[in-house]
Amino acid sequence: MKVLSKKYDDKLLVRQAQRILTNDPSIDHSDISVNSHKGVVTFSGSVKNEFEHHHILEAIRRGYEKFGLQYTQIVDAIVVR
Repeated sequence: MKVLSKKYDDKLLVRQAQRILTNDPSIDHSDISVNSHKGVVTFSGSVKNEFEHHHILEAIRRGYEKFGLQYTQIVDAIVVR
């Protein structure tokens, strides 16, 4: 019996995350990096405050939902300076 694995478009997940971060003027994305592997999207880097930290993650989740993008998990490795 062949088990089909779910395919995630990692390049699209990264590209869309970068677009979301770039198009939101309230986010300083200059020190944020995004990677994705098999639908696990990892955000790393640093931000100025907790509000910006929370705002980034919520904007990404909303953006992925809006465009119907499927992911396995969002890994938050962002630190507040």
